[in-house]
Amino acid sequence: MGVMSAPAPEAAAISKRQDFDAVALVTNLQTTLQPNIDSIQSTATSITADSTDEEKAAASSSIAGDISTMVAAVEAADAQIPTTASKRNAIEKRQAADIATEIGAILSPLSTASDAVIAALGLSTTLDLFNPLSVSLSKLLRDLEVVVDDLLAIVKQLLDGLLSGLSAGLAGITF
Repeated sequence: MGVMSAPAPEAAAISKRQDFDAVALVTNLQTTLQPNIDSIQSTATSITADSTDEEKAAASSSIAGDISTMVAAVEAADAQIPTTASKRNAIEKRQAADIATEIGAILSPLSTASDAVIAALGLSTTLDLFNPLSVSLSKLLRDLEVVVDDLLAIVKQLLDGLLSGLSAGLAGITF
């Protein structure tokens, strides 16, 4: 009887549940996404009114690649989140605020980058490019809400400010 058996699946699930750190997950995601956000910003600001259609197409392709990389990173992070309410962690309000701050650190520069893409390539192209990222970020937030009480309410406060800024930026666009 000196043979050890593998832990039961329930024990593994409990261990995963106890090991989940939403703050670290979002912080690591922000660190992973930032180079792509910077690349999008740089690419978009390189486009001028004098840029050729070929230069705009190359910029759009480059941005699409960055967004594809970001979607994969968001989906990988999302896969690490426990998926049922029974796996909810006891996360303090301070931790929820830390998570919301990290989410803001993703969304704020992303909003700035999207504004630059709108200015460079137009609203229609921007919407096409950013839609997959928007969907994956929305899913991430919904899944985090399962393990972090009131996270969406905190993030909503952050988004209200970002959306106000975005609407002000869009107000200057003519079609």
